[in-house]
Amino acid sequence: MGHKMKRRIFSMVILLLLFSQVGEAQLPNKEDSDTFNTLLFKVTSSENNQVSYVFGTHHAFGKVFFDSLILANQALASSEILIKENLNTSGETAEDIINRRTEITQWNNYLSKEDLTYIDNLFATSPTDYHKITPTEMYVFLNRHFKQQVCLN
Repeated sequence: MGHKMKRRIFSMVILLLLFSQVGEAQLPNKEDSDTFNTLLFKVTSSENNQVSYVFGTHHAFGKVFFDSLILANQALASSEILIKENLNTSGETAEDIINRRTEITQWNNYLSKEDLTYIDNLFATSPTDYHKITPTEMYVFLNRHFKQQVCLN
């Protein structure tokens, strides 16, 4: 693995540790709790009886994580209207948008042979053409992959 990549991974790990410590410091101590902590804000008004919720979680953890949040799901299910940040509209998913691109990223300019082999293996069964992903998108993908494979486990 190249020196630049090692330095980036080291920096990412340090940042993740820092963020996890800051996040943990913000949570009440629940010694015997088996629930996940997330952001669910109940918004009320003194002018009417309507209740709104604003929900936030880490997108990278996906549907299984979201479905495990029973109280958040119950609150959102009780809503008259639900507005979602993103929908999987055919032709408009990230995969669709990336695969439609014509510009190719020359990954050998950014990655060592060893790192490129790692990326090849990661995307071996993916329907997304990683050659059409920008370096910033690759960074976000690898960051999410790390959180899913390391942090959640």
